[in-house]
Amino acid sequence: MRLRVSVSIVSILIALGIFGFAQWPATVPITTAAPAPYGYIDDGYFYTGGVGSSSIVQTPSGEKPQSKLWFNDGRWWGSLFNNKTGNYHIYWLSLSTQTWIDTNIVLDTRAQTKADCLWDGKYLYVASGGGFDINKNGTTAMLPGWLYRFSYNSATKQYTKDFGPVVIRNGGAETLVMDKDSVGTLWITYTQNGKVYVNHSRAYDSDWNPNAAMIVPTPDMRWTSVSPDDISTLVAFNGKIGILWSNESPGQFSGSSDTAFYFAYHTDGQVDTSWTSGPIYRQPSVADDHLNIKALQSDPSGNIYAMVKTSFNSAGTPQLVLLTAKKGINGNYTWNWYTASIREEGQTRPLLMIDTSHRMLYVFTSTEGGGSIYYKSTSMDNISFTVGANTARTFMSKPGYAINNVSSTKQTVNSSTGIAVIASHDNESSIDSVNADYYFHNYIDLNAAGPTVTPNPLTPTATNTPVPTKVPTVTPTTRPVNTSGPMYIPMANK
Repeated sequence: MRLRVSVSIVSILIALGIFGFAQWPATVPITTAAPAPYGYIDDGYFYTGGVGSSSIVQTPSGEKPQSKLWFNDGRWWGSLFNNKTGNYHIYWLSLSTQTWIDTNIVLDTRAQTKADCLWDGKYLYVASGGGFDINKNGTTAMLPGWLYRFSYNSATKQYTKDFGPVVIRNGGAETLVMDKDSVGTLWITYTQNGKVYVNHSRAYDSDWNPNAAMIVPTPDMRWTSVSPDDISTLVAFNGKIGILWSNESPGQFSGSSDTAFYFAYHTDGQVDTSWTSGPIYRQPSVADDHLNIKALQSDPSGNIYAMVKTSFNSAGTPQLVLLTAKKGINGNYTWNWYTASIREEGQTRPLLMIDTSHRMLYVFTSTEGGGSIYYKSTSMDNISFTVGANTARTFMSKPGYAINNVSSTKQTVNSSTGIAVIASHDNESSIDSVNADYYFHNYIDLNAAGPTVTPNPLTPTATNTPVPTKVPTVTPTTRPVNTSGPMYIPMANK
């Protein structure tokens, strides 16, 4: 994220989109989870690989659009780095002990990679690769993207590898995101060499041609000519695959200095070049490379929700924004925006989760530069976030640790799943050592009586009060979508 020149007036241009638019436990858990003042501290990931004295594994719970966890067969599972073997393994979370248990099933053997995980109800897909942002934070090795697929045996609670690694992306990129459409095609997106790319599987899951990756088709190629800081993500929804990306470069529009977030969609089964696209949130200094998108699964409305971060710097301006695409009676979709936090709150790297049992949205964030993890929630049917200092609830925190890079699942959650979220000490923000580099997690029980954060047994100190055991479910008051009056940009229907 790069700081931008302050803006005095926030005028949002919102696009109108006309869219036709799912135990094999080790005998001993990895560690006995040590409670932090908020949440739990887990196993360490410090690993030098035999080269130098600094860890080559950095911010392993990143990147922002990726999902490290999934829910299956009554358990939360995850891709976590094992610093004893030097590669990534499948773990499962024991809620009774709040510990991650190693299944000894190996994922990517390359320590300097980050993965995106997808459980589709039958198979587990893991796509991983290496790259770095312009500040050279996180993973720095430019490694190609690999795909793995695993089958699950509910009797043994064990995952078995079907295939992998299969090369799905040539070269490195900051992030790699994956989803599966309604006809069974796997899709990926990433930014590389200043362009937004998309590719997909062919006759079967392991059939890929990484050389066939194409720049997302748009009416104006300037839209997909992005800065080195920009990233993309995607989501499957309502018989389509959609790609969201940031473009921090000004001058994408004639006579304009605006930056923008874009969305493009492809109807399942159509030819590869058939895409509908347009800007959905546009103005000077609006874009930043923080994206997290979800769709309301198993819902014929196919509504889309995305959290983005702006580059506004003035007090009172929106910093984290929820973008929503909701389908109307005529089948068209309209994009709206809602402020989730303002500049003074200093929140970053948002993670969005959809609770279908209570029709709630949860947004998890971290302190700028790493520090503590916070969250807010709102009704899906009457979206409104309380903004301002101290309006977010603390979710993970431990003195001396810069916790950052929250991650969870692509799936919607409900009363039977709860919400599990992982994070990691941000070793870009403070000392990198075997005594500092740890995973963290916490869990919200979405029981019928209302969401309950896992209580922490520590006695609170003067500076750290315990997480409230009950999160009140309050219907928020109505907030205007745009007090200055939205301006809509039509997108052609194909």
